[in-house]
Formats: sequence, structure tokens, C-alpha cells
Amino acid sequence: MRQQKVDLMILFCTGNPTWGTCAGCILLSNQVTAQKLGGQPLIGGMDISVQRNYFGRQVASFEADLALDALDMKSKPFPGIFIRAPAILDVLQPNDSSKPPVKILGQIANPNKAAEQPETIVVAAQQGNMVATIFHPELTTDTRFHEYFVEVARKNKAQKTLS
Repeated sequence: MRQQKVDLMILFCTGNPTWGTCAGCILLSNQVTAQKLGGQPLIGGMDISVQRNYFGRQVASFEADLALDALDMKSKPFPGIFIRAPAILDVLQPNDSSKPPVKILGQIANPNKAAEQPETIVVAAQQGNMVATIFHPELTTDTRFHEYFVEVARKNKAQKTLS
């Protein structure tokens, strides 16, 4: 039954605009480290490598102002809420030459690393009609990231109409 649900999600995500936040980012990735014991089913489709619970346990959750390339940042930074968040650690080479490359939409300096050992973490990425964020835009009153995804969906619909 569980695999049937995963198969249905894979079917839906193939060709449809899909946005995964936090655990959804993990599901959309093609590669995951620090998985649950025994692994976990993935939808896949995004050429990214993700590590679960990268910043630590629930008590290590945090908020940070984000500068996201995909959004109009003239008014203010985007409020990022990170709850037991994963991290996008790497952009992988697509195994299919017809796939668009992964576009990094935003990054953050790891707040858990000392200044002498800085580390930059990808917080948002897009590959074609798939978008992944390691933070929770739905927990803020800022709708800019949702508006961005709606635009991704509109472009996808327009492309389907033309083909």
C-alpha cells in the first residue's frame, strides 16, 4: 500500500508543478544522506543531494532572514523558518540530458558553524517545474514564495498549452 502511494505521487509529479518544503524537499531529491533506518521511499526528480535533520533536533530549529534570488527583495528579506530542517548539500549532474539544470534560488550561512569554518547551505532550488525549500514559507505571512510557485505553475500550463 505504501509503495502504491509513492507510485501515485511519482506519477503526479512527473510533468506537474510540484513544490516540496522541508520533508517534501527530501522526497523530491534524487539522493538522501542520514536516512531513516532502512531507508525511505523517494519521489525523486530533482538532481539534488539532501541530508535529513542537518541542523539538529527540534530544539535547534531557528529563524533567519533570507535573500532569495527568485523573489523581489527590494522591500525586505524573506523570513525563513527552519524546523528540524534538512540541507541541500549538493547539486548533482542530471542523468538525463533533456532535463534543465538545477537553479539555486537562495543560500544561507550555516548558523551552527564558527566564523573560521563558514559553510553555505542551499535553502531553495528549482529544476524545471519542481521547487524545493528546506524552510517553511507556509508558516509566515509573507506570500512572495507562494506567488513565485504560482508563476512556475502558470508557465508550466502555458508550455503544455503550446505543445
